[in-house]
Amino acid sequence: MSQLKPNEYQCALCKHIYTKAMSDKEAMAETRFYWPGVDQQDCGVVCDDCWQKIRPHYLPHQARRAKSSRRARKARQNSRWNH
Repeated sequence: MSQLKPNEYQCALCKHIYTKAMSDKEAMAETRFYWPGVDQQDCGVVCDDCWQKIRPHYLPHQARRAKSSRRARKARQNSRWNH
C-alpha cells in the first residue's frame, strides 16, 4: 500500500482512500457533536457512503425531546379515557 498524502484518508470501514473534504479539526468537532463524551482516539475516519450507514438518526437532544413528546402524547390519550 502506498503512503497517504496529507490531504487523503483511508476509510476505517470500506478501506478505500479518499481526499479529505474537511479539516481534521472540523471532523473532530463533528464527532463531538454526534457522539458527545466519546473519546476521539476510539473513533475512525469514514467516507460519506459509510457515514450514511452509521450516522445517528437522532442527535442526543432530539432523541430526548422525541421521547418526552411520546410520553406527553400518551399521557393526554390516557387522560381522555379516564374522564
